Amino acid sequence: MAAGIHPLPAGTKVYHAGQLWARNVVDGTAVIRDVLGPFHDGSYEYVVDACQEFSRRPGPDNPMDRRTQWASYMTVPARLRVDELLDRALLVKDRVVPVDIADRKKPFNR
Repeated sequence: MAAGIHPLPAGTKVYHAGQLWARNVVDGTAVIRDVLGPFHDGSYEYVVDACQEFSRRPGPDNPMDRRTQWASYMTVPARLRVDELLDRALLVKDRVVPVDIADRKKPFNR
């Protein structure tokens, strides 16, 4: 995980790196509530609301209501829904370009 993405903002949907099965869970398995740090090694600590059972998918029988802390190097942003992805992108010449890498001053040429 690239260190440059941390700290993630409160409200970000995430999953724990130990939950390998959760990579395709769109809404993640936890939500960041608070960010602590940076600490001496450059890492952060996230206070998250996670699922009751760590090894199961979230749902009505496994709500995200257990408050816990995860290290930033073990916290991965969840996949975005298509509508959230499009909200964060520019549509340029029939291509989708993430807003954070798009240079609005230059035309998109390839």
